[in-house]
Amino acid sequence: MSERYCLDTSALRAFLKEEKGYEQVYSLLELAESRAVEIFYSFMSRYELLYLSQRENKPWGRELLDFLNDFNAKEIACSEEILLKAAELKAKPGKLSACDSWIAASALCANAVLYHKDPEMDSLPVTNKNIS
Repeated sequence: MSERYCLDTSALRAFLKEEKGYEQVYSLLELAESRAVEIFYSFMSRYELLYLSQRENKPWGRELLDFLNDFNAKEIACSEEILLKAAELKAKPGKLSACDSWIAASALCANAVLYHKDPEMDSLPVTNKNIS
């Protein structure tokens, strides 16, 4: 089984805007294109990308999702397992947002390393890499 990575919304936006850490995301996408690794993103990241781009009246959210599909990235759909794990993560003390709890739960349930730029995700019980 190949290595699995889940890209958080913050990592995807870093890639899009060429912010710090975007090179790491690009490297993973190149590996995914050759099927050396598996890349995932949560349904909740899809939601965030779409609403953020709609706020700006620009199509970059849909364009980025199409781009990810070109690199064999797969969306992790909502499931009962993810719902229960997200609720468990959100119930713990801390500043984890609801969206981030869904994304972290998606990574956990997919057995994927979570790539992100959110310091509140560093202490979660999911293998993660902060690209900040």
